[in-house]
Amino acid sequence: MKNCPNCGAPIERRGDTRCAYCGSPLQDDTPQEQTTFQPQPRHRDRAAELDEKVRFCRALSIASLVFFAFFIVAAIAMVTAASIINDPSASDEQKRSAKTSFKIAAASIIIVLVMIATGTIFQIFYGAILGQI
Repeated sequence: MKNCPNCGAPIERRGDTRCAYCGSPLQDDTPQEQTTFQPQPRHRDRAAELDEKVRFCRALSIASLVFFAFFIVAAIAMVTAASIINDPSASDEQKRSAKTSFKIAAASIIIVLVMIATGTIFQIFYGAILGQI
């Protein structure tokens, strides 16, 4: 600003807040520096921690779905093996093979159920932690 907006007198020094002649307040017309938001380091660390926990929960969810699919396949194998075992027209060799398949499928189902339960416990645990953040 070169002149007072009230009386038109020349502004002698840059940075004056009042006109030297009439005493009117002067506005600084220099462009203000614009600042952008920069997250504090502790917020970035917290966001990274939260992101890591979310990725872990997603991985557990995907693993649980895979285990559930394996559970379904093992259950179908058990039903198929049971039908062969109970089929009077099946040979002894087929029945022996079906019994082995049945035992393997049953063991697989137990293992998968334990894994699903463990994954669920971890999800609940990490869900509680995520709720506290």
